[in-house]
Amino acid sequence: MVAQHTGRYSKYIRPISILFDLIVITALSLYFFRDLGLNMLYYLTYQTVSWILIAVIVRYYEIFRFTTPVEIISKLMKQFSVFLLVVIAFFPFAKTAVFSGFFCRHFYMCKF
Repeated sequence: MVAQHTGRYSKYIRPISILFDLIVITALSLYFFRDLGLNMLYYLTYQTVSWILIAVIVRYYEIFRFTTPVEIISKLMKQFSVFLLVVIAFFPFAKTAVFSGFFCRHFYMCKF
Protein backbone atom coordinates (compact mmCIF):
# COMPACT_ATOMS: atom_id res chain seq x y z
CA MET A 1 0.00 0.00 0.00
CA VAL A 2 1.25 3.43 -0.93
CA ALA A 3 0.32 6.39 1.21
CA GLN A 4 -1.87 8.86 -0.61
CA HIS A 5 -0.47 11.94 1.07
CA THR A 6 2.96 12.00 2.60
CA GLY A 7 3.24 15.70 3.25
CA ARG A 8 5.19 17.69 5.70
CA TYR A 9 3.70 19.90 8.33
CA SER A 10 6.09 22.85 7.94
CA LYS A 11 3.29 24.86 6.34
CA TYR A 12 1.70 25.13 9.79
CA ILE A 13 4.73 26.67 11.51
CA ARG A 14 4.09 30.26 10.43
CA PRO A 15 0.35 30.38 11.32
CA ILE A 16 1.05 28.74 14.68
CA SER A 17 3.82 31.25 15.33
CA ILE A 18 1.55 34.18 14.47
CA LEU A 19 -1.23 32.82 16.67
CA PHE A 20 1.17 32.23 19.56
CA ASP A 21 2.56 35.78 19.28
CA LEU A 22 -0.93 37.27 19.26
CA ILE A 23 -1.97 35.21 22.29
CA VAL A 24 1.11 36.29 24.24
CA ILE A 25 0.68 39.97 23.34
CA THR A 26 -3.02 39.86 24.21
CA ALA A 27 -2.34 38.17 27.56
CA LEU A 28 0.34 40.72 28.42
CA SER A 29 -1.99 43.57 27.46
CA LEU A 30 -4.81 42.20 29.57
CA TYR A 31 -2.46 41.85 32.53
CA PHE A 32 -0.57 45.15 32.37
CA PHE A 33 -3.28 47.48 31.04
CA ARG A 34 -6.18 46.24 33.17
CA ASP A 35 -6.10 49.24 35.54
CA LEU A 36 -5.84 51.98 32.90
CA GLY A 37 -9.54 52.24 32.08
CA LEU A 38 -9.23 51.13 28.47
CA ASN A 39 -12.04 49.71 26.42
CA MET A 40 -10.22 46.42 25.99
CA LEU A 41 -12.24 45.29 22.97
CA TYR A 42 -11.20 48.35 20.97
CA TYR A 43 -7.65 48.22 22.23
CA LEU A 44 -7.14 44.51 21.52
CA THR A 45 -8.60 44.90 18.03
CA TYR A 46 -6.31 47.87 17.41
CA GLN A 47 -3.34 45.96 18.78
CA THR A 48 -3.98 42.81 16.76
CA VAL A 49 -4.49 44.64 13.48
CA SER A 50 -1.43 46.80 14.16
CA TRP A 51 0.76 43.80 14.95
CA ILE A 52 -0.27 42.03 11.76
CA LEU A 53 0.16 45.13 9.57
CA ILE A 54 3.58 45.89 11.01
CA ALA A 55 4.60 42.24 10.61
CA VAL A 56 3.58 42.31 6.94
CA ILE A 57 5.45 45.57 6.30
CA VAL A 58 8.60 44.48 8.14
CA ARG A 59 8.29 40.89 6.85
CA TYR A 60 8.70 39.74 10.41
CA TYR A 61 7.62 36.14 9.85
CA GLU A 62 9.68 35.61 6.69
CA ILE A 63 12.58 33.83 8.36
CA PHE A 64 14.23 30.99 6.49
CA ARG A 65 17.21 28.68 7.03
CA PHE A 66 19.54 30.99 5.16
CA THR A 67 18.45 34.18 6.97
CA THR A 68 21.42 35.65 8.77
CA PRO A 69 21.33 36.44 12.48
CA VAL A 70 21.84 40.13 11.70
CA GLU A 71 18.68 40.14 9.56
CA ILE A 72 16.72 38.34 12.28
CA ILE A 73 17.81 40.84 14.95
CA SER A 74 17.04 43.71 12.58
CA LYS A 75 13.50 42.38 12.01
CA LEU A 76 12.99 41.91 15.75
CA MET A 77 14.09 45.44 16.54
CA LYS A 78 11.96 46.95 13.77
CA GLN A 79 8.86 45.01 14.77
CA PHE A 80 9.09 45.75 18.48
CA SER A 81 10.08 49.40 18.17
CA VAL A 82 7.32 50.26 15.68
CA PHE A 83 4.81 48.24 17.70
CA LEU A 84 5.79 50.12 20.87
CA LEU A 85 5.17 53.43 19.10
CA VAL A 86 1.80 52.18 17.89
CA VAL A 87 0.82 51.08 21.42
CA ILE A 88 1.81 54.46 22.86
CA ALA A 89 -0.03 56.24 20.04
CA PHE A 90 -3.32 54.64 21.10
CA PHE A 91 -3.56 56.47 24.41
CA PRO A 92 -4.18 60.04 23.15
CA PHE A 93 -7.22 58.73 21.25
CA ALA A 94 -8.63 56.80 24.21
CA LYS A 95 -10.41 59.54 26.13
CA THR A 96 -11.01 57.47 29.27
CA ALA A 97 -7.56 55.91 29.50
CA VAL A 98 -4.77 57.40 31.55
CA PHE A 99 -1.39 56.93 29.92
CA SER A 100 1.17 55.19 32.08
CA GLY A 101 4.76 54.94 30.94
CA PHE A 102 5.41 52.48 33.76
CA PHE A 103 2.90 49.96 32.41
CA CYS A 104 4.09 50.44 28.82
CA ARG A 105 7.70 49.86 29.84
CA HIS A 106 6.84 46.65 31.69
CA PHE A 107 4.60 45.48 28.85
CA TYR A 108 7.39 46.07 26.35
CA MET A 109 10.12 44.45 28.45
CA CYS A 110 8.09 41.29 29.07
CA LYS A 111 8.04 40.57 25.35
CA PHE A 112 11.79 40.05 25.31
